[in-house]
Amino acid sequence: MASPPDSAYAGYPGQKRPRAAWHAADAALVAYMASGMSASEAGTKAGMSPRTARRKAASPEFQERLAEARAQVVEQATAQLAQAATDAVSTLKRLLTADSEMARLGAARAILDSLMRFREHTVLTARLNALEGMYGE
Repeated sequence: MASPPDSAYAGYPGQKRPRAAWHAADAALVAYMASGMSASEAGTKAGMSPRTARRKAASPEFQERLAEARAQVVEQATAQLAQAATDAVSTLKRLLTADSEMARLGAARAILDSLMRFREHTVLTARLNALEGMYGE
């Protein structure tokens, strides 16, 4: 049975129907979708029908929570990559003194290549910022 529209709510005049509570299954749906599952797959895992999951996933409140969850996933992955990058640089520095000439050459190339890419990125970012400043963006 469908709910009556908000205008038919029998509360105080002009008062809208209270929002449905955010349940643990909704939070699970967000988590599963943030990890890359479709709404239907995530709904099944969260204990709801695929149709209910798709309906919930279409709501603006859900989309906002999903965007926040995905941003957290990216933030955590970025932190892990930053740590791995530090370890990778340490490894490359250590390989610069390896016995193998090929290992030393490979490490030197990797370091120089990374340095050139970083420099290019830095220059392009500065140029973009200057252009945005010129156009007030």
